[in-house]
Amino acid sequence: MRRNFFTYLAFIGIITVFSSCGSNSESSDANLSNLNRISEITVLNVSGIINRETNEISVIVPENTDITSIVPTISISNGATINPASESVQDFTNPITYTVTAEDGSTERFVISVATEIYPFSSEEKRYELVKIEMSWPEAAAFAVERGGHLVEINDSREQGLVVNALQDANIVLSSLSTITEVWLGGSDINEDGTWIWDGDNDGVGPQFWTGGPDGMVVDDLYSNWGNIEPDGQDSQNALTILLVDSPLNDARQWNDRAEEFHALFSVIEFEE
Repeated sequence: MRRNFFTYLAFIGIITVFSSCGSNSESSDANLSNLNRISEITVLNVSGIINRETNEISVIVPENTDITSIVPTISISNGATINPASESVQDFTNPITYTVTAEDGSTERFVISVATEIYPFSSEEKRYELVKIEMSWPEAAAFAVERGGHLVEINDSREQGLVVNALQDANIVLSSLSTITEVWLGGSDINEDGTWIWDGDNDGVGPQFWTGGPDGMVVDDLYSNWGNIEPDGQDSQNALTILLVDSPLNDARQWNDRAEEFHALFSVIEFEE
């Protein structure tokens, strides 16, 4: 009888040990992170733009960059791994799918694209970029802010000449602009018709440089370079462009007003150093 009692105790001990082991394993699994995100990517010191809804990431690098041999630096969730690895040489002629695996084994895929659609230029005081991507004015302003700048605000004839020369040197294929031969600048009268302000980040705040329509006038002696009968769009055309070629009424290099939601223009970004 005594032996049966001790045999029973030993059996209970074995069950306890196995139960304890199972509990620790389950507890350990529960503590594993399920985070599998890309938090940041940089290529040649250029930060990528991450779409959190689609997991698409775009990096726009300067023209003439060799995208067949790119080394991206990618930051991911703590404890996660990524394949292909960060800082490994990749050919981005076509988009590349990266897989991030969390500690618990769950995965998330991200499609990274690298494109050469930025034409950089500069003066002694500032740095600029011509963005060869067709966007509306609000989209272009948002893109400029994402890159750390704002749509260019032209303050004098010297800066006007700098931008004009850059546009001429950038080899813009005019047919790619859907026959609209203009580029977005940072001016608008979106808030109040006829009150033109420099608002390159589209926050509704900026110095007013023009009041009225074609017969209006400059404000506070600020610079302007409107075309012959511009601005003429009233409340239907609220964003500023610069002409690339002569039109029937205006000359290349002059300014025009354009409907801000038009989706086919390049833009110029200005960076404050």
